[in-house]
Amino acid sequence: MAIWMLYIIIVSLLVGLAALLVEQAVDPARGGRRWIWAGAFAGTLLVVFAPGPTVGSEWLAELTERWTSAGLVEGAVGPAVAPGMVGGALEPAQANATTRALAWMGGVDGVVLAAWLALALLLLVRWLWAAHRVRRQLRSWPTVELPEGRVMVSADTGPAVVGLLRHRVVLPRWCLELPAAERGLIVAHEREHLRARDGLLLAGATLLTLLMPWNLPFWGYRRRLREAVETDCDARVLRRRPAARHAYGSLLLTVAARTAAGRSALLTFSPRSSALGRRIDMLTTDTRGISGIRTLSLLAGALMLVAVSCLVPGPDQDGALPTGPDAET
Repeated sequence: MAIWMLYIIIVSLLVGLAALLVEQAVDPARGGRRWIWAGAFAGTLLVVFAPGPTVGSEWLAELTERWTSAGLVEGAVGPAVAPGMVGGALEPAQANATTRALAWMGGVDGVVLAAWLALALLLLVRWLWAAHRVRRQLRSWPTVELPEGRVMVSADTGPAVVGLLRHRVVLPRWCLELPAAERGLIVAHEREHLRARDGLLLAGATLLTLLMPWNLPFWGYRRRLREAVETDCDARVLRRRPAARHAYGSLLLTVAARTAAGRSALLTFSPRSSALGRRIDMLTTDTRGISGIRTLSLLAGALMLVAVSCLVPGPDQDGALPTGPDAET
C-alpha cells in the first residue's frame, strides 16, 4: 500500500510539473487555464488506474530482457537463481523469513489503510459541514432585485457564488453602496461562474483531493485550479466588456482590501493575496509579443514530463513470489 501511494505521488508530481509548463505557455487572456488543471487530475488518474500493466513496467521488463539476452547484465547466463534457493524454490528457512516479512508488510498496509480512511472521512465531514453552515446562512439572507439581476445580500460574505448543487450569487451589504458600473462588474463576474458551472468543477476536484488526502500534489492541483477558474472568469468578463479593463483591475484591489480570502465552499470575486498579483498581471500584460519558440519549448518539456510519468514502473501486482519446497501440493 505504501509503495502504491508513493507511486501515485510521483506520477502526480510529474503531471503537475507538466501542467505548470503548459500553463506558462497559454495566454491567460484567452482563458481555458482551468482545463489544464482539470486535465492534470484526469491525466494522473488515467496513468495510475489504466487497466493492465503500466507503460513503464512493460518498457523496463522488455529492456531488461533484451539486455539479459545480449549478455549486457553481469551474470545473466542461464536462469537466475537467488541465494538461498534450491531448484528455483526457497529453502525452508528463507521461506519462513519471507512469510514473516509479508505478514509484517500486511500489518503495515492495514495501519496505512485505516489512517487513510480515517483522514479522508474526517476531511469529507468537515467539508460537508462547512457547506451545511453556508446553506443555513442562506435562509437568513434576503433576496434583492437589482438592475443587474437577483442576488442575495449578506452581512459580510462575498461577493461570491455559494452552494454545492444550487448556486446563488451573494453580495455583502457594502456592495450595494458601490456605483452601479462597479457593482455590475462584480455581478457579471459571479454570473460567469454560474454560466460556466465552475462550482461543479471545483467540487469534483475537492472531492478527489479529500479522497486522497496524502497525495500532496493534488492539493497543489486544487489550489491552482481555483486560481485558474478565477482568471478564466476574469478573461470572459473582459471579452464581453473590453472597455472596462482598467476599472475591473481597480475593483479587484478594492474588493480584496475589504474582504477576507474566500472559503472552500465559495466561488468568490475577492482574490487570495497570493493570486491577486497574477490576476492584475493578466489584466495589464500585453501577451502579443510572446515568443513562439518559448511556447513550443514549454509544451515540449510538458510532453516529456508526461512521457516520464507513463514510464514510472508501478507496483508489481502480478509478480509471482518464489515458493518453498512444499508450496505446491
